[in-house]
Amino acid sequence: MRLMLAILAYAFLAQQITVKIPENAKEQEIQESVKALSGRIAQYGYRDLSVSAGQDKRSLLITSPIPVSDVMQVRLNQLMALKASEMEVRFIYPISQAELEQFKPGEAAPKGVNWIKWKGGWAPVRQEPTISVKGHVTWYPKKISGMYDKDVVGEQHLSFDATVSKRLSEIPAQQIAYTRLFVDGQMIEIGGSLYQNPKNTRWTIGIQGDWDILGPTINNPIPLALSR
Repeated sequence: MRLMLAILAYAFLAQQITVKIPENAKEQEIQESVKALSGRIAQYGYRDLSVSAGQDKRSLLITSPIPVSDVMQVRLNQLMALKASEMEVRFIYPISQAELEQFKPGEAAPKGVNWIKWKGGWAPVRQEPTISVKGHVTWYPKKISGMYDKDVVGEQHLSFDATVSKRLSEIPAQQIAYTRLFVDGQMIEIGGSLYQNPKNTRWTIGIQGDWDILGPTINNPIPLALSR
């Protein structure tokens, strides 16, 4: 009797969210997307949610044992917003005041430069060089001493593999301040510092705001575009 009541309670409280995928998605892409979205959700901290492929092969299903709150709905949408299948390091062009008087942001730009729109406005970005990268975000805890020692989230690093690290370590020192991270063509606020090392270049993340979402997103790239 108790088991039956538990099953009925779960069925009553459980909620499924349907996530749309492209109609021409291949089986391997669907399975990779299930794994990656599961990884994002778990790494963010929603560990009771599960992801599966829909029987129609046109959707993924997120299942929660309890109703999904409005805040969770927003976070899940953010976790699905980017594929994170393409990451690049590009360079800001140090535009002069005279050039700003000549080239209006969002319209014409100096030769070899594009205006890129982002949430901070318009940024003049060099067309070349563009460095394709793959990275992994790691959270490094730091210990707070006191009556009770405890670990809290400290630095966040975006680390790159050896091949990319070597390329990034060759960027002249005077250009480091102009480096910017792009994910799926969007310029991402990261701040911090780029520490050059031929074997292990890493970017210390100085702007924490969106990185609770961006970290799991970058660590789990999804091959398919997802939508609600």
